[in-house]
Amino acid sequence: DSTAGYSADADRRAAKTIAIAIDAGEGLALANADRQLRSRLGGHTYDNAAAHFSKLTQDTAQPGTPVVVPGSGHAVLPGPPQVGVTISPHASAESLQRVVPQLCDFITVPMRWVDLEPSEGKLSFGPTDRWIEWAIRTAKIPVHAGPLIDFRATAVPEWIYIWENDYETLRDLVIEHMTKVVTRYRKTITRWTVCSGLHVNTNFKISFEQVMDLTRVAVMLVRKLHPQGKVQVEITQPWGEYHCFNKRSLPPLLYTEAMLQTGLQVDALALRLQMGHAQPGLSTRDLMSLSAILDRYALFERPIAITALGAPSQQIPAQPYAPRAGAAAEGSHEPGFWRAPWSETQQAEWLMQAMTICASKPYVHSVCWHELADPPLVAGQPASTPPEMPHGGLISPTGQIKPAAQRMAQLRQALKEGRSPLTLRSV
Repeated sequence: DSTAGYSADADRRAAKTIAIAIDAGEGLALANADRQLRSRLGGHTYDNAAAHFSKLTQDTAQPGTPVVVPGSGHAVLPGPPQVGVTISPHASAESLQRVVPQLCDFITVPMRWVDLEPSEGKLSFGPTDRWIEWAIRTAKIPVHAGPLIDFRATAVPEWIYIWENDYETLRDLVIEHMTKVVTRYRKTITRWTVCSGLHVNTNFKISFEQVMDLTRVAVMLVRKLHPQGKVQVEITQPWGEYHCFNKRSLPPLLYTEAMLQTGLQVDALALRLQMGHAQPGLSTRDLMSLSAILDRYALFERPIAITALGAPSQQIPAQPYAPRAGAAAEGSHEPGFWRAPWSETQQAEWLMQAMTICASKPYVHSVCWHELADPPLVAGQPASTPPEMPHGGLISPTGQIKPAAQRMAQLRQALKEGRSPLTLRSV
């Protein structure tokens, strides 16, 4: 039964051992989340941190503000985390608007450059205006916006590539674009994701110094234009595998540290935690890995906003991936799955457990599901606006509410009532 050192029996035993270890790790992560969340929702975590801070520093923490106890290695926030959902501006329907207030405390409206200025100098704010106006005037819920600058191929207009090798002009265009957007919406937006994934540096090839300069410009410009708004910088692919293949990129932790060492006033670090997609950095990981990566970024002692938590409701096949516009496709990326192939049931269960782990962390300000609705199906045609992740929405292309949406509504209600959402596992 053995060939060149290989043993089928040993292989089976090793696979079983790994499965048991992963299962035990996820169980520990959920048990710890349940304990932390009960303390957070009861107010004990924040009260204890504030008291400890006063004892060590002989100073009093400002009520309602983040507390960083010297030596603790993370911030502690008051109250429960906020729950939100990202809404594509093009997904405009009364049926969607009726669902939103049941799901979330805030909405996030993407500000993709390709949507707002598809042709140079020709602005298109209509779809974005409609959702923001509805949220502010009708639903009366806060609106987060961004990222304002995101150089992924799906987010930038074609005309901008003319300037990709002329950094000074590109920088000027970024400033001009951000000024227009922030000036237009600063009376309605409470929190801005000013830039996203600049450290991955795949689609536009810019230097380390230029990456840091654009980050600084984005933060300082929004601070200047909207002093009352909250500002956060988004870290994509937070585990950082991309750096093994792209040496012009910056490891995400190095980028975060370099940004904060410059003294930029960032209200929160934003993380994208999407899994199950056939793209770099979006393969499925276990829940203990999810919990551990949050704790790693918490060491920067800033509040953390989960700006894109997501998984699909249907298995996504492995497929070649083009790293930048016009480039040859790379080898396929395997999306993986969690406990069973992705389905509506698996998506709902993953949402509940992953979102609970995120919400339990005392430093997490908010958790936002990455897509409200899958785009409607048009016979024989691709979606006019590709979603962040196929099948990643809470509402199907036919308008049916998925089990994940029901879970999210239940989770939000449990948090508001001071209960651990893990009690919903038996429902």
